[in-house]
Amino acid sequence: MKETWAIAEQAGINLSNLVANQYKAFSEYKKETGSKMLNNCQCPIGKPSDRLTPFKKAVDDGADLIYIQGENVDRLAQNNEFDILGALGERERPWCA
Repeated sequence: MKETWAIAEQAGINLSNLVANQYKAFSEYKKETGSKMLNNCQCPIGKPSDRLTPFKKAVDDGADLIYIQGENVDRLAQNNEFDILGALGERERPWCA
């Protein structure tokens, strides 16, 4: 993956779309190369017992942007659980600013 990010940067790409299991390698790549490439995390919504866990992990792992996967938002809408999305914004409002 690191080689792919290097080639992408040489071609002018400055954003990578990641999932949680790619963050360790991406962080290593940035540290090793001094890369300024940003990342977008495809983030699911957690289990009903703690919906915010994947979001918290993405923030802690260094996500620059967070995209909540569509099927997750669809499920929240079907269950009228829009408060979860509000909680995401409230938790990280300073980070999002």
